[in-house]
Amino acid sequence: MSKDVFFNELSAPSGDVLSYEEIKSLKGLFLSLHNIPKVDLVCRIDSHLLSSMVESSTTQSYGREVAGFLYSILHPPFEGDSSEDAQAAYMDARWACNDEACFGLAMACILDTLAVSIDRTPWNVSNLQISKNASSVMVRHCSRAEHLEIHSQWLSSLAGIELVACDIPPENKPLKLRDDHGKDVLQAFARRLLRSRYVVEIVNSLEFHPKSRRFIKCCTPDGVVELILNWTDAGYGLAVQTTGRNLLETEEIARRIEADFGHVT
Repeated sequence: MSKDVFFNELSAPSGDVLSYEEIKSLKGLFLSLHNIPKVDLVCRIDSHLLSSMVESSTTQSYGREVAGFLYSILHPPFEGDSSEDAQAAYMDARWACNDEACFGLAMACILDTLAVSIDRTPWNVSNLQISKNASSVMVRHCSRAEHLEIHSQWLSSLAGIELVACDIPPENKPLKLRDDHGKDVLQAFARRLLRSRYVVEIVNSLEFHPKSRRFIKCCTPDGVVELILNWTDAGYGLAVQTTGRNLLETEEIARRIEADFGHVT
């Protein structure tokens, strides 16, 4: 399994020189990350920043292995395989850390994953608070191998997903829809969907998405899956509360929902 984490570009501004001790610390951090069984963690970074880090470090006579190490653990482009929804979520808000734009930290927050920093002040903490517009949000973060212990439960969940089933009978699960055009179509589909052992309730109907080609619109860490009946001309949609306890579980449930229900019957 591959999982993207994101480099905090504020911890190593372009042109900055990394000390040998900082490189050693970063190496130890990534060796610990790569010891997680069954998980391939890919750390995303801007290509220009990576080149700058390599150039500044190799000029310090640390040896050619430094460039090889950095290129082996840091992978451009910054966006990687992150979804269009995640990139849109970044563009739709103003994300900042200490009043500076922070793409890596923001993407880690949006995708419920990990941000990685060079071990410098103020980045020697296991969690970071950043701002999203006028709100404060937390980012899972590490700059030292010891920080990984704080995130051990999340890291363990990457190696295997154990989904929880909902024990509420389908007929007793809440079903809430707006009184919009197409409610009859959504209601019939929703009653089928409530048979899924991972669906808790139908939260509401969505705005129409007539141009959507995807069945799964997005997933959230609190277990909500937004889906679009992309075979309908109007693009009727539902917000569905599942048993997902984090983004990984919710995404897996979404895949199962799509396999079982993501087509015309």
